[in-house]
Amino acid sequence: MAKTDDEFSGISEDDRIKHEQDFYNNDEWKKDRSYLHKYYSIFTEKRGPSVLRNAIVEKSASPETTVFLDYGCGDGEYLMKISEKIKTGIGIDISKKEIEIAEKKRSSKDIRNICFYVMNAIHTNFSDATFDIIHGNSILHHLDLEKSLCEIKRILKKEGTAVFVEPLSINPVIELYRKLTPNIRTPDEQPFRRRELKIIKKYFPNLEIQYFGCFTLLAVIIRKSKYFHKILDALYRIDGVFLGAGSPFKLFAWVCVLQLKK
Repeated sequence: MAKTDDEFSGISEDDRIKHEQDFYNNDEWKKDRSYLHKYYSIFTEKRGPSVLRNAIVEKSASPETTVFLDYGCGDGEYLMKISEKIKTGIGIDISKKEIEIAEKKRSSKDIRNICFYVMNAIHTNFSDATFDIIHGNSILHHLDLEKSLCEIKRILKKEGTAVFVEPLSINPVIELYRKLTPNIRTPDEQPFRRRELKIIKKYFPNLEIQYFGCFTLLAVIIRKSKYFHKILDALYRIDGVFLGAGSPFKLFAWVCVLQLKK
């Protein structure tokens, strides 16, 4: 593969891929990230980015017609969960080890309408306008953004929907935490700033964004308290205002859900 310069970091495409493969083909990253689970406690079955993501997917999905792509599928857990809601599903990931895990899970559950492939997300093997829905969870910020958006736009059907859950890089407290924990992320990843959101808007002018996780993160401190859910509800109401569409502070969120349509 010929090397091309990554627009944002100056790292070649080959080097970026190698860094990602080296990181995700090694189980150490799962051990290093295990203590992050406490922060995800603020995202419940009723609230959070996954709830919105699921609603967007389920609204568009049909077991009779939907061709679904899990873009950066990891161990394939999400694709297996929604397999009954789609006609056909494909999961791709740069990590051979993650794809092997996904395929073993699929085989053990005897799910026959999905499959998994090791594949470069910015140079896929798919034909134009293949997918009704493209989904990704914390994948775009690992990639050359413009190249990945071009590829997503190429393989997404005209009336299709793409939905991504991605981290943001504006809140100084969250950024400090990231700088103090470099071992739990790949060296080339770039959580989204205003610049990246503008690039996405350029490729998908109908972009819709919702933001999650600011004051609600304070509830992590009392996650084992009997008052956790009551206080979390109050903090969600504050976040609803602070991170609302018209708020100048919305980019201080931890993560966002992006809905892309051609």
